[in-house]
Amino acid sequence: MRVFECPHCEPGGKLRLPGMSSLTRISLHPRSQGFQQSGFVAGASHSPAGRVSAHDGARDTIERISGMKRIVMPIFLASLAVNLGAMIMRLDWLTVPALLGGWYLADFASGLVHMLMDYHPCPTGRGLADMFFYEGSRESEEYLAMARARMSRLNAFERIAYDFKNHHPRPDALGRRSLWRQIGSTLIVGALPCSLALNAVALWGHAPGWLLGLGSTFILGGAFAQYFHGTLHRRDNPAFIGMLRRAHLLMTPEAHELHHISLQRDFATNCGWSNPVINALFRTLRHHGHLPDAGLIPPP
Repeated sequence: MRVFECPHCEPGGKLRLPGMSSLTRISLHPRSQGFQQSGFVAGASHSPAGRVSAHDGARDTIERISGMKRIVMPIFLASLAVNLGAMIMRLDWLTVPALLGGWYLADFASGLVHMLMDYHPCPTGRGLADMFFYEGSRESEEYLAMARARMSRLNAFERIAYDFKNHHPRPDALGRRSLWRQIGSTLIVGALPCSLALNAVALWGHAPGWLLGLGSTFILGGAFAQYFHGTLHRRDNPAFIGMLRRAHLLMTPEAHELHHISLQRDFATNCGWSNPVINALFRTLRHHGHLPDAGLIPPP
């Protein structure tokens, strides 16, 4: 088992993230998994059967609509198949570079969203710090009641912003989420509408093959960005994940660990090709006073 050092912890197991004052610290829970694989886990506890604790924003609206995934996922896959089929029928010499270009753009989008949501401040006066720094079991009735009460006061965007921050001290929780929990909101809000729009361009706009290839890989990479991110925080992954990593089409956990070490670089989570550009953008924004460290920590 590879064990990483916790870059944000002081002697004695105290968590100290960038921007955290000397008074806002959290002790590692005795039953946490420790500093394993990518990042570290602070205060996360699980049942003996390995059931995921109900934290990270409780249950959002999409998770509660049980039948939606049975409708959205097949429609999205069928729509994507139409785009890829039309691309194959219109192949040209630009198609392969365009496929790679779309994959790069999806990686860039994952990094840009990750960077902005990491540092976007959570609203004050909602008691989110109580959840973030909770030291007991996250399956206890006390915590679950607290999570329901706190998260009910947030809109969908604010819940996502909190989830990004909550990911840093307990990163492996993302890898234990279901596929639908990881990508459902992205499919409904972004990927499916974009794919249907590309269908229209493919069927009635006579789009060239390279444009369909660019759009298809961009949509595919964007739709599954959080799934790919989750695979970086678990060991048991499908065989195709390893194949794509060996082909350098997906990044490795070791490469992603660079982000968790500093929280100030390498925000892209698909293949990492765009990280040099995202890192330069981050440095520029920080130089001009944007993205302060205080945004990493949910306020009281």
